[in-house]
Amino acid sequence: MPKGESKRESPVAFRGWALMLGNAAHLLEGLWDVYSHPANLEAGRGAERAACEFGGVILRALSVELDLKFLAYLKTGRHAYGHDLWDLYLDLDKETRAIVTAVERRTSAGSDFPPVADILKENRDAFVSFRYPALPMTAPSWLALGKAHDVLMAAIDDPAFRRLCPETTYE
Repeated sequence: MPKGESKRESPVAFRGWALMLGNAAHLLEGLWDVYSHPANLEAGRGAERAACEFGGVILRALSVELDLKFLAYLKTGRHAYGHDLWDLYLDLDKETRAIVTAVERRTSAGSDFPPVADILKENRDAFVSFRYPALPMTAPSWLALGKAHDVLMAAIDDPAFRRLCPETTYE
């Protein structure tokens, strides 16, 4: 590889990483539930519970970041940069955001979580702030980030979104 060039991940790699991170976060949610049991808390397992929550937030935020970058890449063929979930969402074109909203309406009926756009705005810096705990941080809802991940992954597979994308991006 010539100097100054970086290796480009394939679109399939973006999706694979996002799925893997989402599944790992789901596993941490299960462990968090176990460590949240009163018997475990009484036994002094609060540190394990906190570790699961921190890890879960980081994995969820990164999986949502990759989902957003994958949507952008499929539509434009260009890579998006940064960790700010809200900025990445706003960088998607109006058609793509409309499809995300439509998929959300179809798949999230009766959900107790706020809309995906609100989740992304509220948790915009979750990856950075939880990765570096010395920074000031807000308390993100990692379960809400899980909803955002699920909706964004469904939008990637949505036929309306695929029709907007150049055929070569799904190869």
